[in-house]
Amino acid sequence: QGQLMAAKKASRATVHGAICVAIKPCKTSGILMEANVETDFCAKNETFLEFTGKLAHLALDLPKSQLTPEAIMNARMDRAPVNLRYVNTIAAIGENMSIRRFARVQPKGVGMVSAYIHNLIQGSTSHGLLATLVGLQADLDSMSDEQKQTLDNVGKRIAMHVTADRDNESPLLD
Repeated sequence: QGQLMAAKKASRATVHGAICVAIKPCKTSGILMEANVETDFCAKNETFLEFTGKLAHLALDLPKSQLTPEAIMNARMDRAPVNLRYVNTIAAIGENMSIRRFARVQPKGVGMVSAYIHNLIQGSTSHGLLATLVGLQADLDSMSDEQKQTLDNVGKRIAMHVTADRDNESPLLD
């Protein structure tokens, strides 16, 4: 049923959506993922947000060669193929959906990743209309928890300024 519905919707344009941010708990790597649907209303749908959030977290552990929309469809999520979850999500939300692109940020050597999400989608902590990840090099082992929190706050502020200063003509994922 889901595959039939997804096939019917496949030709529809997906011009609205969200940028999903996923950061490893240890903050050593982060992913930005652009996911699109047909309407801005559906971009706020709980099922869409849940699926894309899980997909971005799955991407955190994939090798760089599999960090493409095509390759991730062959991965497994919750013991099921991603492509099956993808078509079932399309059937559930009633709109075509596309995973457009990914970007990974990982500091060279040792460090942490911080994020800023602009226009956070209501009900979500990881989806927005714009997002920036910043990788900061630092010797985290020699830092106290308070110093790590300060560094993360500095990273968030840098990311916020990068987002605010971006040229409207530049791509979403630079």
